[in-house]
Amino acid sequence: MKRFRRICLVWHRYAGLTMALFLAIAALTGSLLAFMDPIQRFVAPQLYAKPQPGVPKLDLPTLAERAQGLLPHAEVNGVMFSEPDQVQVNFTPKKDPATKRPYNLGFTQFYIDPWTGKELAHRNRRDISDGWINLMPWMTQLHDKLLLGPGGFLFMGIIALIWTIDCFVALYLTLPPVLRAFWHHWKPSWLLKTNAKAYRINLDLHRAFGLWLWPIVFIFAWSSVGLNIGFVQGAVMNALFGKTDNSELRKDMAKMMAFKPKPAPGAPDWRRLLTDGQRLYAEEAGKKRLTVGEPKGITYSRGIGTYQADVGREDPAIVMFDPATGERLATLVRNPHANTGATLSYWFQKLHLTHSFGPVYETFVAFLGLVITVFSVTGVYLWWVKRAARRKRKKRGELEATASCEASPTTEAAPRV
Repeated sequence: MKRFRRICLVWHRYAGLTMALFLAIAALTGSLLAFMDPIQRFVAPQLYAKPQPGVPKLDLPTLAERAQGLLPHAEVNGVMFSEPDQVQVNFTPKKDPATKRPYNLGFTQFYIDPWTGKELAHRNRRDISDGWINLMPWMTQLHDKLLLGPGGFLFMGIIALIWTIDCFVALYLTLPPVLRAFWHHWKPSWLLKTNAKAYRINLDLHRAFGLWLWPIVFIFAWSSVGLNIGFVQGAVMNALFGKTDNSELRKDMAKMMAFKPKPAPGAPDWRRLLTDGQRLYAEEAGKKRLTVGEPKGITYSRGIGTYQADVGREDPAIVMFDPATGERLATLVRNPHANTGATLSYWFQKLHLTHSFGPVYETFVAFLGLVITVFSVTGVYLWWVKRAARRKRKKRGELEATASCEASPTTEAAPRV
């Protein structure tokens, strides 16, 4: 048991040192991202329309048509209600007949007013040199992948996996090594001793916060694995709770692979797209206990010649179908009712993203980000103090050994007779 505890202690020490900086960055940026919408509305109000009470919003087909009129050098591929007062346009630059190259539009995101269809703003997403309008997208990229590009997701996923394992190791290390009078020995780990020296205060902060908030810290660690390296989370959840039946999805994907696209010339028939998408999704929702709500977006995938409609009430639910016949090709939707593992993963992700629980929960998540930063800082501090103490003991031992050698009488060889 002592050997196992020693192994866990070494793991916790070096896992913490490995994670400390990256976890602190993710935690601090996460504290800000918990208030992403109000912060972005404050620093970039031009991205949002002025509400018009009593005036109905334009429907998605009309918004797509208005957007195409505003982007003569681009092909509009779809529109999406990213916020109730904001519509994001999905587009692809057309080719310049003179150069045979795509037009340089000067922006990568385009937003229109859902009540009027007029332009709100455009921006080069994540280019912080454009100013405050890109602050929160830049912050999101720093939080998700440390601005490292696609490889950043894998890196942060590995950090999250180490964090998840360390949650259990750290919990084990707080437990008393003996079972006799268990709570009597474990109780001090839950308490903060404020009138102690700096080392003890930091130890209590590191240990007590970790115990009190352990469930939610574990949820954020494990959901981070799912958001960055979902295949790892999926494999673990399948092993624990059984595999989800993906036979229907495999059939859908085979149908998609066999589909021969025949892109129609001219603008897509947005109204037919929306009607067919709603009808097909309603059929699927009845089979899978999914909810149907107001449509949030419609898209025409020119590369594969299919229409897509996002018509789920809470989460993206993409129906892909043949634009010529209206035949369903695939339904891409996360079904939280598939099994226990799917349900847990679904709720873990919702808790991580703070989209559904109001300002009180957002404030709690912001506080949690600060606490996780405290874990990192106090962990490094505790390691540094212990490291200095070990070096001091080692040096003192060496000096004592040297002094002992110098004080010992030297034995001279006996004279020969």
